[in-house]
Amino acid sequence: MWRYVVKRLLLLIPVILGAILIISFVLSLSKGSPAEIILGPGFQQEEYDEYNRELGFSDPFFVRYFRYVGNLVKGDFGTSYYNKTSVWSELKARIPISLRTTFMALALAALVGVPLGVLTAVKQYSMFDTIPTAMAMIFAATPVFWLGMLLMFFFAVKLGWFSVLPVGKFKDLILPTLSLGLPHAARQMRFTRSSMLEAIREDYIRTARAKGCKERTVIWHHAVKNALLPVITVIGNSFGAMFGGTVIIEKLFVVNGIGSLMVKGIGNRDVPIVTGCVVIIALVYSLVTMVVDILYAYIDPRTKARFIK
Repeated sequence: MWRYVVKRLLLLIPVILGAILIISFVLSLSKGSPAEIILGPGFQQEEYDEYNRELGFSDPFFVRYFRYVGNLVKGDFGTSYYNKTSVWSELKARIPISLRTTFMALALAALVGVPLGVLTAVKQYSMFDTIPTAMAMIFAATPVFWLGMLLMFFFAVKLGWFSVLPVGKFKDLILPTLSLGLPHAARQMRFTRSSMLEAIREDYIRTARAKGCKERTVIWHHAVKNALLPVITVIGNSFGAMFGGTVIIEKLFVVNGIGSLMVKGIGNRDVPIVTGCVVIIALVYSLVTMVVDILYAYIDPRTKARFIK
């Protein structure tokens, strides 16, 4: 097991390097420069070029890339072009906010999607299957930003239950959590339903029923226990997708998390800020995936046996 963990941790290195390379290349193709954004109009081109040289933005692409990687190895995420503050200090203040929103949305998706998936599979072709499945298809096809605007319009603007602008209260996270969690809850429900339908058609389920086991025991002790194994992997992947998806939600609901920081950095051509955000998102996604795989191994003895080899 430890050999597998070490191997997965080592695989983080090319993942992070690749993420830095891609985002640096994409930012290098964008029009404009940090000097033009920070200084604004009214300056000569020579002044813009001089300011870009001071920032190191005028250096060749690979020079900037390897310099950033070298500093990152030392634990230095760089300094913001725009406000001259440490990138890590900005990230450190905002990561907990994004993680809190992501965990709340993930809890919502799991607590709503998994039980509904089990119910719709057990009550297949009934009203308890048709209605939730239709709603799940609608929410799964709904863009996160559109759902967020819809929730904000009805519950904040029309009904006045929530504040349009956050004031630092817990209820300010309810609408962002619903916007981020409901589409994933719909996907969780559909995947759980498919997994449960496959499980209840297995031979061991028919054998349990033939032995006279109660239907509740057959469903919850035998079918659900085996059907939820692949669901765990989907939940882990959903966490990574949600953490990256906070970029849209935090901008929409003015939540000061890592997503809003990234959007602000892109607008300011603040390469260190954007790159730092991408590194954190890639790191969190990779670590969560590794934890889910390890958890899956402990739940499924067959997978654990392959890890030990």
